[in-house]
Amino acid sequence: MFKSTIYIILVSVMMCTACSASKNELTLAQQSFVRWHAEENMLEVYAVAVNQTKADISFEASIVLLNPNLRDAVGFDTVEIKEDDRNGKPPFHLKSYNETVFKQTFKTNRTLTREMLSNGVGIKISTQEKSYTLPIKYGERGKE
Repeated sequence: MFKSTIYIILVSVMMCTACSASKNELTLAQQSFVRWHAEENMLEVYAVAVNQTKADISFEASIVLLNPNLRDAVGFDTVEIKEDDRNGKPPFHLKSYNETVFKQTFKTNRTLTREMLSNGVGIKISTQEKSYTLPIKYGERGKE
């Protein structure tokens, strides 16, 4: 009896910890993508950040190049996002169950490959409590 009570308490604590760990986290919507436009030597990043919690959230965001070869080709490691689709400035504020779009383009100094772009770009989200990086999927032209 005592053992089963301890197990129940332990499981309850673990479940509550899991719930609180995801509290106020942003996710990326499925329509987020990274795309390279070969004819323009341009990298396009389109990220849709979604607040799927009941609480409003304030955060800053940066585009992060996760692949070292991609960093060399584009010329930076991290770029702070300065504006969203609603002309909001950092720190960005998202109400409960709302989303915002970040769209940026960067000139490249060489050809980018699918290997560089697959899991090569992410968005770093920073709140007062924590920071985390979400990878952005690669999408070929005409696909999302």
